[in-house]
Amino acid sequence: MDLTPILEALQGFGISVSASAFFEFFRNYLRTRKSSDLKEFQDQFENFLSVEGVEVEAGSVIEMLAERGLLAIRNSQLYAPESITLAAGKDGEFRFGFDSESRTDTTAIKARGAAQIRGKNAAIVQNPDGSISFRVGKSE
Repeated sequence: MDLTPILEALQGFGISVSASAFFEFFRNYLRTRKSSDLKEFQDQFENFLSVEGVEVEAGSVIEMLAERGLLAIRNSQLYAPESITLAAGKDGEFRFGFDSESRTDTTAIKARGAAQIRGKNAAIVQNPDGSISFRVGKSE
């Protein structure tokens, strides 16, 4: 496969895209692609969000949802006093790990080193009552 058109398409996204985040996306894209169509690649790349090396703090609740595409959280700290939800729909995926921590006033999830929690059509919820729920499939 000639990668030249793909690399040219990346120039339109600017250099703010981190190399490690792109590598993760590109590896997943090549593993799951159905064709080598440039438009397909651009559509999938637009559905990619990487949160890396940041501290996120909310006043009450954090919800990070990937209905489509990939949400990757690496080397980051999330804090909300009441609850935190990480979720992905059937056409999405979330990845939480690589020295990340998700903390509420009553719960904590720590992924040290190369540890990861990955989900498709699934969710992890740090509930206000101090419990942690792992959900697979559609739930109300």
